Parts: sequence; structure tokens; C-alpha cells
Amino acid sequence: MSQASARVLRTEPLGMAEALGAAEALLPGDLRRFEYQGDLLGAVVVTGGFAPVPLEAFDSLAPKLEAEVQAAYFHFLRLSLGCGRNFCHVPRRELQARLGLSERRLNRVLDALEQAGAVRAHHRDNRGTLYRVFLPSEIEGRTPGGVLLGARSEPPTKHPGALEPLAARKEGQR
Repeated sequence: MSQASARVLRTEPLGMAEALGAAEALLPGDLRRFEYQGDLLGAVVVTGGFAPVPLEAFDSLAPKLEAEVQAAYFHFLRLSLGCGRNFCHVPRRELQARLGLSERRLNRVLDALEQAGAVRAHHRDNRGTLYRVFLPSEIEGRTPGGVLLGARSEPPTKHPGALEPLAARKEGQR
């Protein structure tokens, strides 16, 4: 059977394809697959190389963003959540390459993401910029459902060679 593009695909009456209905009725966790027009439709289990993207990113925030801004946000989610963090450190050139954007368009996209509250640039060095990446629920001030945010805040580690605060130095002299 030849491949039909979506533009020339005929609309069929409901109930014409039993296998299609069976595939659409599968519940999460059901690993069966059904043959339909030469393709197997059904379960997919991803076991590695994935980023856990909350569905609210697609359902809540994405419709409010332009397509290029959506693409950038999903790359930020991949670079942060894909590493189990709510931040990422990425060079601008890498963002340009990932998104296929000129420097000017990337600036516009990053501005739009910051205005939407989706990312915040915190630090820039010769390795790139550190961005805090926010989930839609965080942007809207809701508790994120199904997402475990770092529950414990560790005290900052002292950088070797850093000076102690003046008050601590005076305390040690007593």
C-alpha cells in the first residue's frame, strides 16, 4: 500500500477500522499492538535516553508561546529535567545550533521565554549561561503535580580559597 499524506487522506465513517478502535482503547501499561494499514499501533515503552517532561508543559504553557519559543522551552526542559535538575548551563552557540536560529532570533526567543517566566538567566561565564528553568505550575504559582522538586536546601559549600565573612573572622580572633 502506498503512503498517503495527511492532505489527501480520505475521511472514513466511524467504526470502519476495528483495529484502529482497539489501539485507541488501550489503557496505559497495556503492551498490546494492533496492525493497521501495514503499521503496528500500540504501546511504546521508553527505557532510556528520555527526559521526563510534565504534560502541563504541553497543555498549559505551550499554547501561550509562539512555535520558536515553544521549541526553545522544550530544549531547556530537555537540558534541565533530562539531567534531573531545574537548571542548565548552556552556551548561546549551542542553543543557536539546536534551534537553527540566528543570534538575533535567539535573542528574541530568550526575551520571550524570560517574559513568560519560563527561564531566568542567572550567571554567564566562558562556558555559557546558567538558566533556571521553571515548570508551568511554578510560573502560575501552583504546586507542581507529579513533580518532586528538591525538598532539602543544602548550605552553600565553601569554595576553596574563599575568604570567610568578616563577622566570622572577628569571631575566630576572640
